[in-house]
Amino acid sequence: MWWLLTLILVSLNLADYLLTATLMRFAGVEVESNPLARHVCENLGMSGMFIFKVSVVALVVTIMQVVKTRRPVTAWGMQLGFCGLMMAVVTYNTYL
Repeated sequence: MWWLLTLILVSLNLADYLLTATLMRFAGVEVESNPLARHVCENLGMSGMFIFKVSVVALVVTIMQVVKTRRPVTAWGMQLGFCGLMMAVVTYNTYL
């Protein structure tokens, strides 16, 4: 179940990137609300933003894996919380 939630989290982040890229490219909408990601996107383009988002997801998954070895209940809460947060972001981007 842990790896399924991790896969869902990674998939939701990929969907967030694709929806954001689509909105920025075709609708001309400035939708990146994360100031750091916006800065990366403005200076390095969409490929830079993709690398940034993949790096952040890899860092979060690594941290959750480390927490899981010491505090499994906390790690499950983190996993579910991040999945819920990303589901809200993807839902909002879909609405836009």
